[in-house]
Amino acid sequence: MASTPFRPWQPRANLVVGSPYTTNNWLFDFGATHHLTSDLNNLSVHQPYNGGDDVLIAHGSGMNISHTGSNFLPNQTRSLLLDKILCVDIQKNLIYVFRLCNTNKVSVEFFPFFLSGEGSQHGGPITPRQN
Repeated sequence: MASTPFRPWQPRANLVVGSPYTTNNWLFDFGATHHLTSDLNNLSVHQPYNGGDDVLIAHGSGMNISHTGSNFLPNQTRSLLLDKILCVDIQKNLIYVFRLCNTNKVSVEFFPFFLSGEGSQHGGPITPRQN
C-alpha cells in the first residue's frame, strides 16, 4: 500500500516483538490508538466496517479495516472488555492500553519481569492468566 499523510486522529499501531509468539496472545502497544486483530474469532461480536479510514502502521503505510467488534480478555479475577477492536491484516493482536484501562476502570503497572494491575470496581489486584 502507498504511504499516506499523517492524520492525528487516524488509527495507528507501532510494534516490536521477539519470538516465540503465539497468535492467540494479546500484546500491549503504547503507540496504538485502537485494539487490533486479524482474526474474526477474536471478536465475540463483530460487524463489517464501512468507514473510510485505514490503520496507519509504523512505516507509514495503511491497512484496510474489514470489521469492528469487541471481546472479553479473561484473567484470574475478572474478564476485561476489549471494545472497538479493529480487524486488519496484522500479524499480532494489539491492545490499546489507554482504552483497556479507561473502559474497565483499571490501572496497569509494568515491572521488569511481570505486570500488575488493580481495578476500582472490585478493589483487588488483577492478575494476568498464565498460559
